[in-house]
Amino acid sequence: MPDTALIPPHGGYRKLKSFRLAQLVYDLTLRFCDRYVNSRSRTHDQMVQAARSGVQNIAEASEVSATSRKMEIKLTQVARASQPRFGRPALGLDLMEEFRPLIAESTVLNCINNRVITEKDFVKAGQAVNLAPPGRKRFFQTYEQRMSSVLTHPLFDYKVSYRRALELPARLLAKALTGEIPEYIPLMTR
Repeated sequence: MPDTALIPPHGGYRKLKSFRLAQLVYDLTLRFCDRYVNSRSRTHDQMVQAARSGVQNIAEASEVSATSRKMEIKLTQVARASQPRFGRPALGLDLMEEFRPLIAESTVLNCINNRVITEKDFVKAGQAVNLAPPGRKRFFQTYEQRMSSVLTHPLFDYKVSYRRALELPARLLAKALTGEIPEYIPLMTR
């Protein structure tokens, strides 16, 4: 009787093309980060951890495949989501990650702490919870204010909006790859 598991149990996952690809992505990400990204930066840690998770999820899926097909599928899908693939701008997403706390999380915290959005702004539809149109409008107004706010760029020492600052990581990465600067320096405030 042939084995019908998606991932062969007990170590057989190491022969899978998806595992070998995940391992290659991890190895290359680690080398890239060690060479071009400051090892003390949050960006370095996040990129390495994201690459490691693809490898780890396939290994964990193999371990649970003997007992739970549902968990095997779930972990395989999580690992697949971590892989680069056609149409998914993986490098762009990695570059944008350093802006998540500076823009997205700070906007959410601002909306909650300043009561721009309250519990009344949410509606429940089945098991989903959505932001009602008036709350959504206020959220995006707060987001636009954040994007238009100005910071002094720590590397270049000039004022720039967050909207303009989104372009700079790609330019810095290109300069690091061509050797114009010694390493990629992520945007960090304070």
